[in-house]
Order: sequence, then C-alpha cells, then structure tokens
Amino acid sequence: MLALVGTRYHFRRAILAEFARFSSPMEAYENILEGYKEVLETVERIRHNEVIAHYENVRRLSTSINEVIAVSTSFQDKLLTSLRKAATVAIVRDAEKRTLEKEVGHLHETLLHMGVVPCLECTVTLEIYPP
Repeated sequence: MLALVGTRYHFRRAILAEFARFSSPMEAYENILEGYKEVLETVERIRHNEVIAHYENVRRLSTSINEVIAVSTSFQDKLLTSLRKAATVAIVRDAEKRTLEKEVGHLHETLLHMGVVPCLECTVTLEIYPP
C-alpha cells in the first residue's frame, strides 16, 4: 500500500511539474488535449493497420481455401468420371450377360422342342473318314 501511495505521490509531482511548464492552466490543458489527440490518432492508425493486416490474412486464407476447393472439385470430377466409366462398363457387361443368358435359354428351348436333350457334360468325338 505504501508503494502505491509513493507512486501516486510521484505521479502527482510529475503532473504538477508538467503544469508548471506552462504559463496558464488553459495552456496546459490545451497541451494535454493535443497529446491526447496524438494518442487517439496513433491508436486509430494502429487499429487501421491491424484491420488492413487482418484483411490481408483473411484474403490470403480465402485464396488458399479457393485453391483447395478447386483441387477438391477437380479430383471429385475425375473420380466421378471414373465411376461413371466403371458403371457403364458394368452395365454393358450386365447387359451382355443377360443377352447371353437369353440366347442360351432360347437355344435350350429350341433343343427341347426339337426333341433333343442337351447334354452339357457329354463329350463329342468326331470321326473323320477318308473319302
């Protein structure tokens, strides 16, 4: 507590010494107001510079985010194209498989109508006779 009182005492003496430099109290107050205006201008400049710096940081961050989004979108487009190609191939293969199944089924029906029983596990031997 004594240190605080000592500090206040020295502060008051410094203020009184500052006032003693001027010829009138009005001149001292005007000087204080000018100093206060300078402090406010400095604070305003600092805030302005901080706002500008913050704006630049946000702009750089926004640019980086846009680049990441562009790369992601490009990769997504390439992946989607690959998936579409794979799906197309799968659809074509599935369609070919269904077509072949239909043809085998049709052939099976035809053979049954002709009275021939198809034997899938039978071996066929061909004998070739000379002419």
